[in-house]
Amino acid sequence: MNYIHDDIKLISNTNTGIEYEYAVAYHLMSRNQKKDFYKSVITKHSKKNQILESITIVDDEIKIVADKWRNRGDYYVSLLPTQDDDLAGPSDILLCSDKKIQHGLSVKFDNKNTWSPTGRHFLTEEQIETLTEMYRNKFIKMYIAVMTFDHGTCVEEEHKNGKIRNNWYRKRCDVTDVFMDIVRTEVINNWQTKTLDEKLEIVKKGYHEDTNGVDCSIITLTKEGDYKIEEMQDIPSEYKNIELQKTPGTHSYISFMVDNTLIGKMQVKPNGGFIQREGNRNSFDVGGFKFGEADLFGSWNFEVVKIE
Repeated sequence: MNYIHDDIKLISNTNTGIEYEYAVAYHLMSRNQKKDFYKSVITKHSKKNQILESITIVDDEIKIVADKWRNRGDYYVSLLPTQDDDLAGPSDILLCSDKKIQHGLSVKFDNKNTWSPTGRHFLTEEQIETLTEMYRNKFIKMYIAVMTFDHGTCVEEEHKNGKIRNNWYRKRCDVTDVFMDIVRTEVINNWQTKTLDEKLEIVKKGYHEDTNGVDCSIITLTKEGDYKIEEMQDIPSEYKNIELQKTPGTHSYISFMVDNTLIGKMQVKPNGGFIQREGNRNSFDVGGFKFGEADLFGSWNFEVVKIE
C-alpha cells in the first residue's frame, strides 16, 4: 500500500507546532526525499521560516531512529497533515518500506499529550447543554465584568513583539477557573455511572492501544533541539476499577487512577480563550472588539503518566 503524503495538505496545515513535526520528518528522510520535500512543501509553506529554523535546531542525530530502514531502496517518510488514528494510532510520522508502515512516531514539543478528546467522550448531551447555557447566560457576563475590573476597559495596545493586541490578551481570570471546575465535577459525576468496560474503552483511546499492529514511539523535543524517544506505555494489566479525581492544586485537571496509582491526566479547557478573539461563534461586542463564545468541549488534553 502507498502511504505517501499529500503535499497540498501539508502546505495548508498551519496547526501549532507543525514546524517541529516537519523538522523531525525532514531529518528522517533520504537525501532525495529531503530535496523533494524542501522544494514541494517547505518553500511553499506560510511557516517556511519557522520550519527551516526548527530543522537547524533539531539534533540531526535523530536520523538514527530510522537507520534500520533508511538504506532500503523503497524507504520513505510519510508525514500526516492531521493524525489518522486508523493508520498507526497517534503517529504524526510514518517510516515506510516494503509497501508497509515499519514504525510510527508521535512528535511532542515540551508537552506529553497523547490524545485530544472531546467533551462528548465524558459528558452527556444533556450535561453539555446545561453547561453551555450556564456559560452563555451567566459566566460570560461574569468574565467580562472581572476582566474589566482587573485590567480595565478592553483597548488596543502594542506588545513587546510589536504586534497590536487588546490589553486582555493572555490575561488570566478566576472566572475561568470556577467554570472549568464545574465542568470537571460533571465529568467525574458522569464517569461514576459508567461500567468498567465503558471506562476502559475511553482510556484505551488515550493510550492508543489500537495501532493496527504498528510499533509506535513518542519523540519529545526540547527548546534546545534535544530529543527523547520512548515506547508507548501499555494500560496496567490488572485493575478492579478506573477512578477519576480532581488533581490537587488545579482547577481544570483530572487524574485517572488505578488502585491509587496515577495512570493519566486530562485538562478540561476552552479552545481559544474563555471568550474567543474575533470569534464567529455567537459573536458579541466588548468595547468595540469582536468576541465569540469559546469551544468548551471540542478539544481537551489527555496525557499518559508513565508508571515506573
